[in-house]
Amino acid sequence: MNAYRIFNYWLAGLIPSFSLLVFGFNWLINPWGVTNSPKIQSLNVSKQATVDNARLYKAVDLIRHNAQTILLGTSRVETGINPNSSLLKEYQPVYNLGIPAASLYEQRRYLEYAIAHQQELELVILGIDLWSITHPFKTMEGFSEARLKSK
Repeated sequence: MNAYRIFNYWLAGLIPSFSLLVFGFNWLINPWGVTNSPKIQSLNVSKQATVDNARLYKAVDLIRHNAQTILLGTSRVETGINPNSSLLKEYQPVYNLGIPAASLYEQRRYLEYAIAHQQELELVILGIDLWSITHPFKTMEGFSEARLKSK
């Protein structure tokens, strides 16, 4: 057998093997929180990419929760209101849909998306910042109309 044929066989075997290895590693680590991989403490529970890509992550994560109450607003809501607070005990389960620098338009679109996907939704707590009011229709990088139109 000539050397080129042996090389091609090795290449044909290594490329799918390496691709499968990379795919499996990404599925297990799940940096954006969009796959249903098992959660292993100290391996893949903390996800910095979900903070950096909140608009993607929250749209996907909202579907997984069966929330009765939604906290909607900017990063002040995201970091300032604890969904597990004793003050919200009678409104559980609560999902924090606070998105950094979200305009009023983005908040409205996420609210419409939440209403379409949460049959048990009864209460929305809306946090409005001055920045949201002064730039009501400005959308930030990462916002996608197509993502919020999908079911």
